[in-house]
Amino acid sequence: MSKALLLDLDGTLIDTAVDLIESLQILLERHGHQRINYALARPSVPNGSAAIVKAGFSDITDADKLENLRLELLDIYQQQLTQNPNLFDGLNEALQAWESTGKPWGIVTNKPRFLTEPLLQHIRIDQRIAVLICGDDLEHRKPHPLPLIHAAKQLNLRPEECVYLGDDQRDVIACHAAKMPVLVAAYDYIPAGEDPAQWNADGLVGHPSQLLEKINNIAHS
Repeated sequence: MSKALLLDLDGTLIDTAVDLIESLQILLERHGHQRINYALARPSVPNGSAAIVKAGFSDITDADKLENLRLELLDIYQQQLTQNPNLFDGLNEALQAWESTGKPWGIVTNKPRFLTEPLLQHIRIDQRIAVLICGDDLEHRKPHPLPLIHAAKQLNLRPEECVYLGDDQRDVIACHAAKMPVLVAAYDYIPAGEDPAQWNADGLVGHPSQLLEKINNIAHS
């Protein structure tokens, strides 16, 4: 039986795509590029800031230039991040149902802490979570298992006593390495052409309202 729920942030808990992509559009305009089609950029969001930059600056291959653009993107996003973030429809109710069982939940994200904390405060989630592991807290980030193992340790649990909900194949890879059950949030950011059913997760959550049912299915499998 799962004793704790851990979630990814962008694309799993919160829809941050509008603000992230608008930050990219601002960056593109600063550097004399045309704005990119929103639908083309959106699938890059779960893969982090480097992938978002590459979606807009596909003509640039120099690693140093891309890194400078990535840092500039984060600087812009820091000013944008509280404009349009929202919990995915039905997810707050699912989390309230989980909380009613008395079990803790938390967040393990690759997002840097300086961006994560104000975002969670803005949507009033920060006081509800039992653990928060950010991308710059530890030596490794997902798909390395360390953040998941560390989160479980913070909760005084073994990784196999937790369940993780993420929206990227890296989440599944990290969970397998940590021996933590994993569900895929298949309700939003999955890029066209990718099939999360092929990622060997323990289940797919097609809508947040299915979350507790899918966790129970793992417990009884």
